Amino acid sequence: MREMQSPSTKFNGFADLCLMSSDLIDDAIEMGFARVGVLLKVDEFERMDELERSASANVNFGILIETDTVSEMHKILRMLRPAITRLKGLVAVRGTNPKVSRAALESRGVNMVIEPKMNHVLAGTSKKNSVAVALTLTTLLRTKGLQRVEVISDYRMCIKLWRKFGFPLLLGSGATNVYELRTPQEFESIGSLLSLDRHEVREILSETPKKVIQKASIGISGIELVPKTEDKKKRATSGQS
Repeated sequence: MREMQSPSTKFNGFADLCLMSSDLIDDAIEMGFARVGVLLKVDEFERMDELERSASANVNFGILIETDTVSEMHKILRMLRPAITRLKGLVAVRGTNPKVSRAALESRGVNMVIEPKMNHVLAGTSKKNSVAVALTLTTLLRTKGLQRVEVISDYRMCIKLWRKFGFPLLLGSGATNVYELRTPQEFESIGSLLSLDRHEVREILSETPKKVIQKASIGISGIELVPKTEDKKKRATSGQS
């Protein structure tokens, strides 16, 4: 059995914060990740409390909002905000269109936006609000031909803007099954295809996830919340009384 890590938001090693299934936690850790994040769909959010109670301290759960309208995005954020804040959950929005991407990058309640089509305006907004931009390998690996060329071009543009503006950038697997998981070494190899050097890949896989997790632990109100394992002890104690 794996030892539970410190409840601190600090950790040594790499993190994949874009797993799309809780079934992949053990496999991702076996592949060499010190920390993983699991993003649940909105209709799965009720499971988050149960999953969080049973998970070790090196797992962060969150919600993935997928919508084509800004109003729906804000509606979901308002509905889930109390539970997300209590559980210190990650909040991710998929950048389905420029309006949703910009609104998500402007929202202090969002931790990351997955695959927005980046430009100078969005880069500046991401930097200002400390909302991370996440690129996933599954999108790249699932595409072929001209579509893959377009994805690579978009990712390279995002990386170019990252170097210029210094906004928080993540690389994640986006895996929905074990066959879509990748080791940190494979991330480095694929990173070279995107014009990232080894040092940059390691920064994106290590330093940015720490900042994203720290932001989630502080919560929307800006007041630091009880660390995960300490919170679990309190709940266990109250259940015994």
